[in-house]
Amino acid sequence: MNNKYTLWKKLPQMSLWAFVLIASLFFAACSGGEGTGDGGTTPDGETGEKVSQKVGYLRVSHMSYDAPAVDISVDGTVVVEGLKYGESSAFLEVPMGERTLLITPAGKTDKLYEDKADVSEGARLTVMAYDKAESLKVKVLSGPAEQMADKALVRFVHASPDAPKVDIKAGDPESTAIFGGASFGDVTEYKAVDEAEYEFVVTAAGDTKAVISFEKAKLEKGKRYTVFARGTFDAQDSVDFGVRVFVDNDEGKTFLDLKAKTPAPAEMSKVRVFHMSYDAPNVDVSVDGNVAISDLGFGMSSGYAELPSGERAVKVTPTGKTEPVVIDAKLNLEAKKDYSVFAIGALKDIKPLVVVDERAPAAGKAKIRLVHAAPDAPAVDVKAGDPTASAAIGNIAFGKASDYIELDPGEYSFVVTAAGDTKAVVTFEKVKLEADKIYTAVAHGTLDGQDSYDFGVRVFVDNEEGKTFLDLKAVAETKKVSVRVIHTSHDAPNVDVSVDGSVAIGDLGYGTSSGYAMLPVGERVVKVTPTGKTEPVVIDAKLTLEEGKEYTVLAVGELSSIAPVVVEDERAPSADKVKIRFVHASPDAPAVDIKVADPASNAVFANAKFKDATKYIEVDEGEYEFVVTAAGDTKTVISFDKIKLEKGKVYTVVAHGTLDANDNYNFGVRAFIDNGDGKTYADLNAKSN
Repeated sequence: MNNKYTLWKKLPQMSLWAFVLIASLFFAACSGGEGTGDGGTTPDGETGEKVSQKVGYLRVSHMSYDAPAVDISVDGTVVVEGLKYGESSAFLEVPMGERTLLITPAGKTDKLYEDKADVSEGARLTVMAYDKAESLKVKVLSGPAEQMADKALVRFVHASPDAPKVDIKAGDPESTAIFGGASFGDVTEYKAVDEAEYEFVVTAAGDTKAVISFEKAKLEKGKRYTVFARGTFDAQDSVDFGVRVFVDNDEGKTFLDLKAKTPAPAEMSKVRVFHMSYDAPNVDVSVDGNVAISDLGFGMSSGYAELPSGERAVKVTPTGKTEPVVIDAKLNLEAKKDYSVFAIGALKDIKPLVVVDERAPAAGKAKIRLVHAAPDAPAVDVKAGDPTASAAIGNIAFGKASDYIELDPGEYSFVVTAAGDTKAVVTFEKVKLEADKIYTAVAHGTLDGQDSYDFGVRVFVDNEEGKTFLDLKAVAETKKVSVRVIHTSHDAPNVDVSVDGSVAIGDLGYGTSSGYAMLPVGERVVKVTPTGKTEPVVIDAKLTLEEGKEYTVLAVGELSSIAPVVVEDERAPSADKVKIRFVHASPDAPAVDIKVADPASNAVFANAKFKDATKYIEVDEGEYEFVVTAAGDTKTVISFDKIKLEKGKVYTVVAHGTLDANDNYNFGVRAFIDNGDGKTYADLNAKSN
């Protein structure tokens, strides 16, 4: 700042206005004015002493952070030049009365501000320019009537435009405010305080959390202070928030800046973000207005980043853009906790799922949990190895995360079923879980065969950076066919049926059906043994099962000559007809004809020999009296009471037992229903002779 009136420096006790007055008197004397030598008269004609000009004191404080250096004029005369932001001029003597103040950019005439100021005798006024340059404001601050010899006087001026309403406290943010509830532009009254060193603390009004605290500053008795909060909290500009303390005594431009304490390291949390919104683009994640994670793609983890604990504002936008904001959420992060934030759902329904991570390993164990992020999948159970086993992780619905469970290290084949069900939705190949590792398995994608986002499970390792993953590989779907076994070997015991070395059917008794079981297509090795035994193997056969077909395997003949008869089933019903076929499984019965009611009628099944199975035929629904004759004969061997055949049903009628009156295995006919599970049957009742 340059004071244009350098005479002040030579004559420090003389004001500008006194200088002007003396000069005018001097010129008057030289021009022959009337003086008496003993005082003479004043310019107004009165005799007596020299007139003393009545004055006040005025200084200008520049607190407009983005305004240029300025010049200040009083009544058209520039009295301060080049006053910069944060500076204050010295107190200037100005005549009392109404004065015109003009503020312009330094060296220019552009008017930034012009107004009147009323200066009273002896007043010490501070003219404060504040706010942004484009909305410059001026406020006149008055001074105290008199200084207190044994106290310091201090007042507070809030000149920081983006700072909230604040309290100013000493030492403890929970203490009573010295200055309370000061808003931008407010000026407090002077307050008398003891001489001491003060650690000032700024809090939001009514709050007890320090926004900023300062190192000790000494306030001396007998002095006046004006404390300016200035600058901004905006990290994007170059004008930092600060507090400058001016000493109002003497010339009034001396100041000291309060030194902000180095804040204690913020308590931190660790956070990672997972992009599991299957149809959303790559995204950026902003925290408190700053991009923290860039270009995160579907299915990926950002890895853990440290963030200050407390409430964090999180926004998710497409990569490189600020709109649209697809997630706008507040996260409350507790100190020293770790979090995973999952963006889940279709883009139109995207939402965050926040879970707390337990990253402390369990000694000698693996820890794993499931996050369900597949929006069209039902609630699921996760089982190990067998879909009928107890769930390791149970009933987890979309948008939920299970607790961690502990497992022994080893290889696991995980199976996903609908919650409470025993049918595998998907079975995965074995994956190795390691001791002391922590895993988060994420079910993602969709079950919709019409989109390109396949359902899958990705297993992330929570240890270390939290980004590493492996994808569980679904076991290739094995195509299967329906197969049942009917035991018609009359003198054989109950049997077990093994397929490819594993018992598939247990304890099957004579005359019964196992019902349909699903077996893999291809060549299967089938062995039949007495129940609970592996020897003797009474049937050892290879069956070739073709995709899309269904089969019935009949064990026929005496035990000594037991053999399999394999027939293809046609289980698709005819809506308004009955489907029926005949199987000859009676080893000592001749070839036969099967007729309806009259042995002389045409055969519905003709010339069926032992081990033969006829083709299905369709007949009307109704009650039928079946008659068995020798093939080509018209003499009844056996006839049966009426049996009702229902439309929409499919029947396999099996002749079994023997004609030998000396054994206990009577000849009979049993009608199995091929619909449903394939086990249900009805016996045809032979008519009495």
